[in-house]
Amino acid sequence: MRVLIDSGTTNCRNLGDVAVLQAAVGRLRTFDRDVTVHAFTADAAELQRQCPGVQPVDEGARRRWVAAEMGSGREDRGAPGRPVDRVRALIRHMRRRRRPGTYSVAGVAARMDEADLYVACGQATLADVDRPHALRLLRTAMLAMARGIPVAFFSQGIGPLTDELVLDLSRNVFHAAAVVGIREDRVAGKLLQRLGVPADRVFLTGDDAVEAAYTARATTGGRGLGVHLRIAPLAASEPGTIEQLRPILQDFARTQGAPMIPLPISHDRDGGAYDPATIRSLLAGYADDSDGGATTDTPARLIRAAGDCRIVVTGAYHAAVLALGQGIPAICLGRSAYYLQKFHGLVDGFGSGCQIVHLDEPELAQKLRMAMDAAWSHADTLRPPLLEAAARQIASGHAAYAVLRQRLDASGEPTPAAPPASRPVRDAQQDASLRTNARRHEA
Repeated sequence: MRVLIDSGTTNCRNLGDVAVLQAAVGRLRTFDRDVTVHAFTADAAELQRQCPGVQPVDEGARRRWVAAEMGSGREDRGAPGRPVDRVRALIRHMRRRRRPGTYSVAGVAARMDEADLYVACGQATLADVDRPHALRLLRTAMLAMARGIPVAFFSQGIGPLTDELVLDLSRNVFHAAAVVGIREDRVAGKLLQRLGVPADRVFLTGDDAVEAAYTARATTGGRGLGVHLRIAPLAASEPGTIEQLRPILQDFARTQGAPMIPLPISHDRDGGAYDPATIRSLLAGYADDSDGGATTDTPARLIRAAGDCRIVVTGAYHAAVLALGQGIPAICLGRSAYYLQKFHGLVDGFGSGCQIVHLDEPELAQKLRMAMDAAWSHADTLRPPLLEAAARQIASGHAAYAVLRQRLDASGEPTPAAPPASRPVRDAQQDASLRTNARRHEA
């Protein structure tokens, strides 16, 4: 069996998405004795370091190939609001074009032609803030479907999403996908309902990175204060936020006699967010010898670091995930609608062990200190319900993968339903199936 994976981190510099990629690779390798896994990547050496044995497929070539196949010259081009019937016509057109030797980027085309399954894992790509990436992902899925290759999505964060072209592509792709695993149903679940995606395709699984954290959990929490901050347009976008948060976090750590433990997620030095530099600045004057987590550069090391904490304060979604999965309370710092939506999904999944503090809160110091005091005081009592929530999410994730395997075994590929002519709203019974779908298939 040959699987082609599309992950949320093509350069493997985002450790949260790497953790999800590792989970996907591990679960897919149980499908068959002879599973070969390929993944799109812009850094083959880093992919091999993080996921040994996974074969690289060049990300740059993928982009050129998608652009050529879509006939646009650029894979992120497209006028918003293109009608659904034109999307369907494009799929039919691509089916007619499937002839060996006619692709401009032969290596990528060959990997797709050889694939038995295309899997998108660990992304919060389908959102207005990342339109080019969303179009690339959906169009790659369309190219797989045009070849009759089954498509599945796991650990997906969706929204905020209003772009009409992305919505039209999503409607067609998700309606034909074998399985759609989503992190939360506050936004993603309701959106898939509006798009008319069949309820038996949708699984509320939480984040697949939870499993690695849960497996590594200690019997008790640590004594440190885990910290993360990112200065980036969608995160803590103002550099002054560091100066604002530094005294609050350091005063709290001194009061508790706690080490401040860096939890960097992004290690992207080339035009992306390099979290260790920001965290070093946050620790200045308290732990001047810290590297900000520069050597915490694999999911396993990051999980161990989170496990040494009693509570975690973070501006990154996955730093919270890897703490909560070990039963460690998390306080999430957000400003943009994109990040706040992801954090609210965590609150829905984990309950009171996860809190949100808005960075534009007028009384930020007071609100954050109160949240840290509460989490620190109740960390021991919060641990069991957090671990129970993590276990439920892990079971749901495994159930979704099991259903995919069943559907592949039953017919070699899933039979896609016809795309809906309208956007039906499902009744209460169907809506409840979104939350219980994994439990119905778990056995």
